[in-house]
Amino acid sequence: MKNCINKRQTACSAIQFSIVLFSVFLLSVFLTSASEAQISGSDLKRFQYEFSHNIYKQYADAVVYVTGEFIDPKKKELKEFFKIPNQKPNDSIGTGFFITDSGYVLTNAHGVHKSVSAVVELRNSVRYNAQVVGFMLEEDLALLKINLNEPVKSVTFKEDAEIEVGEPIMSISHPHGLKYSCTQGIISAAGRRSLLSDINVTVDCLLQTDMSINPGSSGGPWFNVDGKVVALTTSRRGGSDNIAFGVSAQEILRKLPALFDYPHRNGFVRGFEFTLKDGCVYVDKLDQASSAAKAGLKNGDRILSVNGTPITGIVSYLNLEDKFQAEQNVELTVKSEQTENNQENGERTVAFTLEKWNAPDVNDALWSKVGLKVRPLTDEEFKTCELKSSYAYVITEINKDKFENKEHKIVPGDVIGKIAGVRPENLSELNRLLARLKSGDRINITILRAVNAEDKTPLVSVSASHASQQSETFENNGKTDSENESDSHDNSKAQKPKAITKTRIDISDFKVK
Repeated sequence: MKNCINKRQTACSAIQFSIVLFSVFLLSVFLTSASEAQISGSDLKRFQYEFSHNIYKQYADAVVYVTGEFIDPKKKELKEFFKIPNQKPNDSIGTGFFITDSGYVLTNAHGVHKSVSAVVELRNSVRYNAQVVGFMLEEDLALLKINLNEPVKSVTFKEDAEIEVGEPIMSISHPHGLKYSCTQGIISAAGRRSLLSDINVTVDCLLQTDMSINPGSSGGPWFNVDGKVVALTTSRRGGSDNIAFGVSAQEILRKLPALFDYPHRNGFVRGFEFTLKDGCVYVDKLDQASSAAKAGLKNGDRILSVNGTPITGIVSYLNLEDKFQAEQNVELTVKSEQTENNQENGERTVAFTLEKWNAPDVNDALWSKVGLKVRPLTDEEFKTCELKSSYAYVITEINKDKFENKEHKIVPGDVIGKIAGVRPENLSELNRLLARLKSGDRINITILRAVNAEDKTPLVSVSASHASQQSETFENNGKTDSENESDSHDNSKAQKPKAITKTRIDISDFKVK
């Protein structure tokens, strides 16, 4: 019996000892975890500082201030196009960033849409007038170009995968005009949509962040911890704190080929489009009649190099395409991932010559798609009509059937100020814009009219202007050069009234044929 009691006591002592050891173990784990938590908190603060500081130091020079005379698209004001006495212009504020070292700037379309003309200011305060190269209002993306004498700092996009919710990010922008401000946060959610109420456009597939975003931040880049751009600021939730949205890098990269539009700008035919997957560029929508297809290029081919230069993503491809011209020889190294056991592990070379883009006559294209024919303004007409920008075109012919249901009628002598949200800088740019318009597209057209306030006569006379400007597009109606000069001289004198009646006609939701 005594042995049993001793055994029981020994067993109890062993159990108690085990409990004590386990308690000590738990306590040590708790204390260690608490210590590690304190260290992690310290590390986190150090990480947050170093992350923002390093990215700012490395990429602040790649961020630009986008400004220009501000107008309100909702109010459809005359001052957007005409010089109005005693009106001091207000400058817009926004952000953009270089995506190539040659001077291409990515920013918001809604900011460019609200400017009479875009101006880009660098970190050293030097300003440049910017050309609008690409414009997508529905995606809230715009591509600007400034002419530089030397390369600039540019960003790199995250091309390889979708960003994860919870990832830390930082941005550099100009909130309320406070230039080169830095803010930090995380990706809060994906797949959001936001209504840009000032231009009445809803943008889908947006990322959400808790970063501090304010007016002027729009167009700013979102950097991840690797210093790669994962999004571009597009809007914030009004009346809410720390809820803002951005166009993801994946969406931007899908739109870049159309924004750059090198084939139409450089006058060649590529013969295919692109699709992106995990940072790789694949051939898509191949035109089977193109020289590329005839040389053996196939849908789904992954492009590995162009003329010996490796392709690391869509931007690296577009940087090479910038130099493409019609009748140039191009050699693509591609790999088909649909087949196996081919020579050199599926890699092959496709060599072809870029065909020339046979651009249609601009008036033929404008007539077929919109129902108008135009010509450029003369310098005298531009001054007489008191326009702010010479990027405008006199309407010479109208297909009345296309405009019969419109409330406000347009007549020859009216001027196109804007078409599809863009002021084409020349007839070539207008032609390129028309090439992008597809049948069924809905666009807006802004028509301008300037008349003598005293006798209501138009300041732009189509017949007289034809006579004063001989060109390959318009005839001189059989008159001699001396008669043309006389008409031009008399007409310019008549087009200097004491007062001008200025009108703008906005034709919305016009359906392209």
